[in-house]
Amino acid sequence: MMTTAVKRALIIGNDSYEGKKRLESCINDAKDMSEALNLIGFHVKMKTDLPYMGMDIVTNRFIKSIRPGDLALFYFSGHGSQFEGKNYLKPIEDVQQSEDEHILGIDAQKLIMDMHQRRPRLVIFILDCCRNVLLQPPARMKHFFSVKSARMKDGLTAMQAPPATIIAYPCAVDTSTLAGTVEDNSLYTCFLLRNIVLPIEVEKMLKKTALEVQKATD
Repeated sequence: MMTTAVKRALIIGNDSYEGKKRLESCINDAKDMSEALNLIGFHVKMKTDLPYMGMDIVTNRFIKSIRPGDLALFYFSGHGSQFEGKNYLKPIEDVQQSEDEHILGIDAQKLIMDMHQRRPRLVIFILDCCRNVLLQPPARMKHFFSVKSARMKDGLTAMQAPPATIIAYPCAVDTSTLAGTVEDNSLYTCFLLRNIVLPIEVEKMLKKTALEVQKATD
């Protein structure tokens, strides 16, 4: 029996990070993105302030829901980090106090590949992250976040886009996003919300958003 292709979206916004890394706009970003995507016909699942296990469960459920020919969109607003060439989407646990190696977060590249293997027509992968990257941790460190003296800088590493996949960042690789907000949203999501409902191609919409962010920050 023929099945009808569906536009599916998973939206995650994490604000309530433990320690001193709390964010202010990510839940608003998630709620507003969910409303915008609903308006243009997406079946949306939205979750906020998730620990690692929560993020792992909802992303796996989303992957399993994707059917051949679907349009699958993933959006994350929260903290992200880079370590050993991989990008991680971070749960709300205080990673400096955790003994769990999984607390690094959700492996973004693996998530993209798992979505792609479900054979959707198109994958759209949007990360609106504040980022930190750890460099050269001590060799004997069991869990790299347990050493507070590790050298850090901002940035996500480049990611591989499989066929029929579009990956969008708020800024260039190895640079940081702005911490400020506009109209209760991050700067990137503010412009994204204005453009995502326009009747234009996805690539053009994302390029338009990137140019507007660039102009606003010059």
